Amino acid sequence: TYCYGFKFDNVFNGDLLIPLAQGADPHDGGGVVTDSYTIGLTDFVRNEAYAVPNGLTIWWVCAEYETPRDNCFSTVQEFRVWHHHRWGYFAYETNQLLLDHVTVRGDVAVLANEYENVTALYLVDYFQRKTTIRHADLQGMAIAIEAPVHRDVRGSSGPNVGMTVIEDSLLIAGTGIYITSPSSTNGADDLAPQTTVIRNVRFDHPATRPGDNIVITGDGASSSTSNNQELRNDVWVINYNLAPGEQGDNLYIVPTYQDPSRCDTTLGDCANEISGNYPHITGGRIYSLAEGTIPTPVPTATPLPTPERLYLPMVTQ
Repeated sequence: TYCYGFKFDNVFNGDLLIPLAQGADPHDGGGVVTDSYTIGLTDFVRNEAYAVPNGLTIWWVCAEYETPRDNCFSTVQEFRVWHHHRWGYFAYETNQLLLDHVTVRGDVAVLANEYENVTALYLVDYFQRKTTIRHADLQGMAIAIEAPVHRDVRGSSGPNVGMTVIEDSLLIAGTGIYITSPSSTNGADDLAPQTTVIRNVRFDHPATRPGDNIVITGDGASSSTSNNQELRNDVWVINYNLAPGEQGDNLYIVPTYQDPSRCDTTLGDCANEISGNYPHITGGRIYSLAEGTIPTPVPTATPLPTPERLYLPMVTQ
């Protein structure tokens, strides 16, 4: 179950002696001691995993367990996974990670088996702060994206806290985006609130697995032992089910497991629920999204490096 095509494991690495340049001897004056949790992924580009249980997992990158390093960013670019068994990407603790142009393909014939639950991007349970998914092409999945449930520093609050962005993507799956309440295996009372921003995302479903575009529940992650249904768990949708450049419906969604009074009148037209117009969005009360509430995505796009460039951490003496 827990075998991967690629695994970045930075757990308990702490300070490392890093070469200052390619070929330098770090033990002969050519290195510098560096906090390993400040080293993001800069050149993980155009890698591919196929016919594997799982594609990729990343542990403690730009974060020391649940403590983020604010000036650290990572980008996974043009990663491809096909015909995997369980998860295309399994997220452990990360901070400010951009998944850019991830492509995942599955065998739609397998989805005829209702117990088959192959997932493209599985972000549930562990600390996932400021994650952005951009230009994803995820097809033939039971679930395309399971959104994070532990999205920011414990005890933090504010309108921009706990924000995950999914944009400019195509999701063809039984469930496009699955969003559940903040939850954790290490206690949920002090978790941060969360908002999911879905911008220019198109949805469709394999013939072998019809389903919903967006599903919202208050059950918490299946692997979690504690759940918090009181925290904000809003969803903002911009240009619902349309490609970039097209102008569509902008939606503000509040979970049905919370009282209707939780609707924020500064974010949406709470007096006019329009849920009946969107049969493929379940578990939420839907309103028109107010203008001017959409944040700038974080992190921003980064240029693609040349194919022959090797990964080397950026360090200074």
